[in-house]
Amino acid sequence: MATTTAPPGPEDRLDSWKEIAAYLKRGVRTVQRWERTSGLPVHRLELDRQGSVFAYKPELDAWWASRRQVVTRLDGEAVNGSARPVRSRWPVWTAISVVFIVGGGISVTRWSSSSRSEIAVLDPVPLTSDLGSEIEPTFSPDGNQVAYAWDGPAQNKWDIYVKMIGSDSPLRLTKAPEPSGLPSWSPDGRLIAFRRFLPQQRKSQILVIPPIGGPEKIISEDPRIDGPLAWSPDNRWIVTSSSEEQRGPMGLVAIEVSTGELRRLTKPGQENWGDVDPAVAPDGASVIFARDLGSTSELYRLKLKPDFQPDGEPEELTAHHRWTGMPAFTPTGRAVVYSSGIKDDVASLWLLPLVPTVGQSRLLLRSTSSSYQPALSRLRNRLAFSVGRIFRVDTWRLDLTSDFKPTSPPVRLISSTHTDYNAQYSPDGKRIVFHSTRSGASEIWVSDADGSNAVRLTNFNAPITGSPRWSPDGQWIVFDSNKEGQFEVYRMRAKSGTPERLTHDPATDGVPSYSRDGRFIYFMSSRSGSYQVWKMEADGRQPRQITRHGGYLAFESYDRRWIFYSRADGDSPLYRVPVDGGEETQVLPRVNEFGFCVTPKGVLFSGGERSPGIEFLNFDTGKISPFFQPERQMTVGLSLSPDERHLLFPQRESSGSDLMLVENFRENP
Repeated sequence: MATTTAPPGPEDRLDSWKEIAAYLKRGVRTVQRWERTSGLPVHRLELDRQGSVFAYKPELDAWWASRRQVVTRLDGEAVNGSARPVRSRWPVWTAISVVFIVGGGISVTRWSSSSRSEIAVLDPVPLTSDLGSEIEPTFSPDGNQVAYAWDGPAQNKWDIYVKMIGSDSPLRLTKAPEPSGLPSWSPDGRLIAFRRFLPQQRKSQILVIPPIGGPEKIISEDPRIDGPLAWSPDNRWIVTSSSEEQRGPMGLVAIEVSTGELRRLTKPGQENWGDVDPAVAPDGASVIFARDLGSTSELYRLKLKPDFQPDGEPEELTAHHRWTGMPAFTPTGRAVVYSSGIKDDVASLWLLPLVPTVGQSRLLLRSTSSSYQPALSRLRNRLAFSVGRIFRVDTWRLDLTSDFKPTSPPVRLISSTHTDYNAQYSPDGKRIVFHSTRSGASEIWVSDADGSNAVRLTNFNAPITGSPRWSPDGQWIVFDSNKEGQFEVYRMRAKSGTPERLTHDPATDGVPSYSRDGRFIYFMSSRSGSYQVWKMEADGRQPRQITRHGGYLAFESYDRRWIFYSRADGDSPLYRVPVDGGEETQVLPRVNEFGFCVTPKGVLFSGGERSPGIEFLNFDTGKISPFFQPERQMTVGLSLSPDERHLLFPQRESSGSDLMLVENFRENP
């Protein structure tokens, strides 16, 4: 497995202008001027230019090495070798300048990837800048055109468009009433494959269309098939994702374009894993894809035989321990460009060498927004990618009447320029704990019940720290983190303190919650060989397995008789089991793994990513009824206040996305 370059850690971070100036041995006004005029790599926690700032020592080292002669000449200062900061042990990523795309409200940072001996600058320029979101670029074989998905001038319907590089007006290819997306240009240039989504039927189609428009041809309507598309070099196969049954883990499949024959390529080893984002090598000898491992994902490679059959089992290529995916081969097939970062928030572009052996990942481009969905042209050395904060998440509050009905439109309660979700009311209803990336890292925060006075509780600087839950007395908060490489369960005092690790098994342990009396903590663990619900004392002692047929997020019922739980990180049925184990009974056919909330009277739930909204299962009648329809797609977490008068729910906030273009891209700078 490849060794992945680690990003700067907390010991390399400088958290104010004063600290930055002291590190560079200059005055505050001088370094502020360098940031304005000479590209000093300074980050902001807010999008406005008066927000809090921070910087990383390795980036300052690289900037100083490449720019010191210029800035010192401009400032009229003598170059003094003793003023040069000591080089950090981390690789360096140099910020050159900041480009603001005013129309979409998106800030894009232009970065270089550097080593001690060479610096290669990525200079992205806007490829599209229309209102709404343009995503999922794919190049024509000659590199002169790009196809992509756009939600249109009215931002209300996704279609496939084609645009000549350098032109202003795109050609709209799809005109059906249903949304279309995920285009993929065939290697011979004759067809563009794409998906058409049929929400009412809960399925999608794979179709092909000529790049100049014309009749569409359906390749597959199998309801089990979903996800991005990738062509084989001989134009014979389209690789995508599919479960073996209507519900179950997603593996890679190859679909023959002429016949619709389906050939299975991979089968994930765990029920809640999934294989997505395929990219077929230019020589057709392998496919690289993202394997969703639950709360994180990594790149894997499957070797292929000449007849496009799998040759052995997939091998893991990366070890970022966070969301990683969307690989794209360079034209030579000697490397892949991909995206990695915080899911639903900021992600960066990376490059992984593959030849002669799998090498060390290196950062290509880092920005204050997400850079994702890279595409490379086979000719003309062009790189395109999407950039934007399309999946920022805010927490909203819905007020309820005494008879448990929504009273008025919801209000935005917890919001920042980053993601704030999985919010949970304290037992007295006066505080809220939530998962946020607003500090630039994934951490646990607490606020007052009205969303004010938000304070960060953890400072792990881990890829993911989340899943917070209160103890019944309100004194403790339990959560999970992969700070040490794999997920473990931690607890800490609600009024701050030192986090205490509760699980110490080599397996994955996470998504904890307290029993109603506070004596126990339920959690998910893979220590039995698959994800199951386990139970331990509140101090971490005496862990024991509760479920036998799969389990993930679990909550105890108010009468303390049952555990209600999902079975997978993703959409799955909802089950219940006695608190000490026993018969496992299905309660609901489909919920999102974090999208349910056990109440005294029933279960509030989201039926999954394609659900119409929040619904309610009444324990007394056994009936399911609509409860509330959010304006936008929901994501992680539901929480009912102790007095049952307020419901917290997360909602994705679309801020727009543009396509960026890099000319003269080189995989070996």
